[in-house]
Amino acid sequence: MERRPFYQIKPSAYLFRSDDQKAKDRLDLEEPVRQWCAFELIRAYGIQVQRLTFEAEARVGSKTYRIDILIKLKDQPWAVVECKKRSWKKHEDALEQARSYAVSEKVNAEFVVYTNGDVWLVERRVEGEWGRVSDL
Repeated sequence: MERRPFYQIKPSAYLFRSDDQKAKDRLDLEEPVRQWCAFELIRAYGIQVQRLTFEAEARVGSKTYRIDILIKLKDQPWAVVECKKRSWKKHEDALEQARSYAVSEKVNAEFVVYTNGDVWLVERRVEGEWGRVSDL
């Protein structure tokens, strides 16, 4: 099934809500993209909702970050999804962020996805090297 262009999800239908006010403030602009992305992962790719983890932790260096969406396959991290607000244009920076999460010790994911709702970029790690692929 083909992925649909960006559409708004009603907040009452959101799959995940953060109780952390700092996180809410930070995510306000990217949250609509993250929700659309999650709905499309389920609808277009057939990924079961229980395979999606929102705000999973990734330790990079001495800091801990939160992954927008982590997709698991057989209870193991498979893909890191980095969502940015619709106006975000620094696509390579977002991919680099996703890659850093994906290679972190407790994650070790094979795929990264970056989207701002308009752009959808996917990379796969093979023998330690990231390369662009057409899709998941």
